[in-house]
Amino acid sequence: MAPTQPPLRRVPVLTIAVTIGMVLATGALLLLVWEVRRVLSWIVVAALLAVVLGPVVDLTERRLHLRRSVATLLVFLVAVVAFAGMLTVFIRPLAMQGAQLADKAPAYIEQARAGRGPVGSLIKRYKLDQYVARNQARLREIGSRITTPAIGVLRSIFTTLLALVSIFVLTFLMVLQGPRRLIPRGQWS
Repeated sequence: MAPTQPPLRRVPVLTIAVTIGMVLATGALLLLVWEVRRVLSWIVVAALLAVVLGPVVDLTERRLHLRRSVATLLVFLVAVVAFAGMLTVFIRPLAMQGAQLADKAPAYIEQARAGRGPVGSLIKRYKLDQYVARNQARLREIGSRITTPAIGVLRSIFTTLLALVSIFVLTFLMVLQGPRRLIPRGQWS
């Protein structure tokens, strides 16, 4: 007698439809997250800043006997002034050095062409002056292409400013509406 095979079970159409729907929903969710990734990153940064500034707001509120909104505004103003001070400390020397370099660049170039200084000896050793003379037209073309993406630079500046304002507002609202009394009463008072 031949062995009998068990009857084949049919996969329900509903199971197939639900599986396809779940795969499509997962793909749509991933696409949505990918499209809003910039805003999500702003929200994450704002949440981290809110976690850092929340206890300071609680302390300011308790020590100075201020309303939460006034304490939050005071802490944010101090934080913005401190951030601006740090930027000034780091960016101002760079700007001054850049201006000095721009002023002295023609003298450096002349020294290099004459073969003096550390750059001049490298130019003579590797015959870069001949390369520049042969490829002057191509180098000018590359230089002109570098200056054209001004719209991209303006767009990135606008996006950065929008991000900073959004992060500032989100952080302010998170701290303002966040839980009170993160610091127990016995500490820091």
